[in-house]
Amino acid sequence: MRAVQQSLEDSRELTLLFERPIVQRAKKRAVVEELFEGRVEPLTLRFLKLLIKKKRDALVSDVMRTYRALRDEQRGVVTARVRTALPLDDTEREKLKSELEDLTGQTVRLETRQDESLIGGVVVRIGDTVYDGSARHQLESLHDRMEERALSDYSGDGAPTAHGPDDGPQTADGSSTA
Repeated sequence: MRAVQQSLEDSRELTLLFERPIVQRAKKRAVVEELFEGRVEPLTLRFLKLLIKKKRDALVSDVMRTYRALRDEQRGVVTARVRTALPLDDTEREKLKSELEDLTGQTVRLETRQDESLIGGVVVRIGDTVYDGSARHQLESLHDRMEERALSDYSGDGAPTAHGPDDGPQTADGSSTA
């Protein structure tokens, strides 16, 4: 099934062949036989032909995606979609993969792509969870913390406070508010 899914991902024309009802079923069967006979298990080939025969060929892409998701779930594999500002070399890819496997407790399949809209860092999506280590997110987080700190630097009586290095908030005259 992997060969079929990869072929569908690599060829928009093949995907359209299955999705278009105007293409005759005999033509679709011939294309399937030519492309996949000897490259996929006989059961997979018969399954593709059955989908065509039963006029369910428009569902081939969805069936392949769903099959992969179910197989991955059974095997404890998750897909991490990774966007980076710069391309990752093999060492960086392996380190990131290892860290994500430690984080999730599952085997991770990395799908990486360079995203020029990122000014630095990395954004990882695993299922519905996003780990945002982008420079933009870190700067926004720093800005939010500084804003919170600025708001907390005012005591309840309206007098600004200063923070000492070790003793927490202090009033303007240097006495501790703690």
